[in-house]
Amino acid sequence: MIATRKQLARWADLRNRKDREESGLFLAEGRKLVDEVLAAGWSIEALLTSQEESETGPENSYFVTREQMERVSSLRTAADVMAVVRRPLSLERPHWSPGTLALVLDGLQDPGNVGTLLRTAAWFGFSVFYTPDTADPFGPKAVQASMGAIFQVKVGIADEMWWEELPAEVPVFGTFLSGESVFGAPLSREGLLVLGNEGHGIRSPLEQRVTRRLTVPRFSDYGDSLNVGAAAAVLMAEFRRGEQG
Repeated sequence: MIATRKQLARWADLRNRKDREESGLFLAEGRKLVDEVLAAGWSIEALLTSQEESETGPENSYFVTREQMERVSSLRTAADVMAVVRRPLSLERPHWSPGTLALVLDGLQDPGNVGTLLRTAAWFGFSVFYTPDTADPFGPKAVQASMGAIFQVKVGIADEMWWEELPAEVPVFGTFLSGESVFGAPLSREGLLVLGNEGHGIRSPLEQRVTRRLTVPRFSDYGDSLNVGAAAAVLMAEFRRGEQG
């Protein structure tokens, strides 16, 4: 099929968080991500391709020119294929599940960091929850950085109501520059691991919910902090230490 101007404008609007949240749609750009969507069984509303053979493809396939693809794409150089994906209803208000481990992203602003954390969380079997002011995990840069992990990880928003519904006995671990060394610390096989904003750390309201403060100790005088993605990888690996992968 040939895409209309109205459709192209609607898809281009998905670069904006407000439009993604209102529509429940987001973009997955490039063959790898499209394949990941299909493998995960998520619903594709439209499949855009700049290759002419798409005119005989599935019912929801649209042939677009390179210029039109560039107009919709968020990438510096648009890919040859792009999917308009619908978020499953199961992701609307997911809860933390007893017996599992999850990251909570508190105000992280860099979508690249968010995407990297999704990818690392998928590796270590963590779910990911995020505060409303965290960069959107379904934004184009985060989806790209996740390398498809966004389709494999349980992801949900941790707003005020989510915290109110969380059982009081759930362990909440927080990451701080000053805290108990994660190396050798007795760690739970369930609970939440809170990661703070890249520059300011965990904010006061959420800090009050932390039941144990952890840190990745420094072994030299270099630097004043560890990148949130690197720190998260170390922490998650320690939580999984001794388990069989």
